[in-house]
Amino acid sequence: MRQTAGDSNDKVPVWMAALGVKEGGWFIDSKVRAKRAMTSKCFSPAARIHICLGLATMGFQRELAVKMVGGKIVPKTPADVCAETHIKRENFRRHMAELEAIGLGECRGSTKGHVELYSWLVPRPPDVEKIVIAREGNFSGYPPDLVPLLRHYRIRLPEANVIARDEVLELQRRARATIEAERSLRAYANGLQARAGRNKEESNGKEPLKVTGPPPPVNDSDTVEPPPAKAEDDEVRPLSIEPSLYARFKNAYPQQRFDEAKAQPLFEKLNLTEQDLVLQRLPVFLGCERWQQTPQYIPFASTWLKERQYGCDPPPFFSMAADSSSEPVLSRKDVEGRSRVQRIADQLRKEKGR
Repeated sequence: MRQTAGDSNDKVPVWMAALGVKEGGWFIDSKVRAKRAMTSKCFSPAARIHICLGLATMGFQRELAVKMVGGKIVPKTPADVCAETHIKRENFRRHMAELEAIGLGECRGSTKGHVELYSWLVPRPPDVEKIVIAREGNFSGYPPDLVPLLRHYRIRLPEANVIARDEVLELQRRARATIEAERSLRAYANGLQARAGRNKEESNGKEPLKVTGPPPPVNDSDTVEPPPAKAEDDEVRPLSIEPSLYARFKNAYPQQRFDEAKAQPLFEKLNLTEQDLVLQRLPVFLGCERWQQTPQYIPFASTWLKERQYGCDPPPFFSMAADSSSEPVLSRKDVEGRSRVQRIADQLRKEKGR
């Protein structure tokens, strides 16, 4: 039954009335609005499937999802729904099960080409046993060892294919640091509880309970092993949180040549791969003879980063000549650099003598 402009909105179409819809229990919607919603990622996959099936059923005045092919009405397939909603085909059954559990639709059949999709005009009673708990996020594409932690803390992330690999690696690094910190926190809290129990026994005038470890292994040799070290119950163990890459760089670089105000923003602008390269190359420079014997020639950290010196070989040391002369044998580059330093020193002395 087609409604004209002069009809009342409360007049229920015949096919809806036959399925139990009462006056005031239906409304008119636009297809363009539904099509926009069923491709938007602000809706869950199950919601997008529900909207898509609504167009394929309510728009054809039936509950079986269909489409037009060559002027004929044929059943709509799961592949059609996934293509229109931008949902992965392998996840369709799981999302459809969510709709079935709450009584909004049904997927009948399992053989390809013989699957029927339904969207109920009047929702069926929900099946409590089949209701799927909503997930905190879609973690497909993320490393398997990272997913449990993200779900535990209910962290939402974009799809893995839209973020860079360096960002995934940084997520893994921070996840490992979080796990270690949580383990350390739990161990320290358990130690506090055990010590509080002993303190309570002492305050009541009772001999505190001594907690002993497992018996030492049997030693068949004639030598006498030293007694085990006494446990330091009062020792405060800090959280073992992994330091950041910048903190590791700052602690390793010679402090007298570390200009933090300039070096920190330069280091943090580097991507994760370059930061790893800096930390890998820094020990090579720290061990070179030039930095060991002439620390005054170590460049400031900001210069070392800005000029990307970490990507080159360490500079050579000023080797001394074999004769009695005390002048070092320098390369052309070193001579030019030393002359420049000498000119600056002479200029400073002149200004000081004025």
